[in-house]
Amino acid sequence: MGARGLATGELIFEECRVPASRLLAALGDGYSKEFTIERLYRDARVYQIWEGTSQIQRSVISRRLLG
Repeated sequence: MGARGLATGELIFEECRVPASRLLAALGDGYSKEFTIERLYRDARVYQIWEGTSQIQRSVISRRLLG
């Protein structure tokens, strides 16, 4: 459910040079290792966006109903 139900894909960059100062993790780790806390923070942002969209939709519907 939730963000796990979204269709996602994998990006693979072959022979791509990245400066050491810009690496997110040790060489070879990259995004292959997922930590629970990282997933929770990432999903929390997605849920905030969804909730904001729901609030806007409720406002639009209520304006139409109340005329």
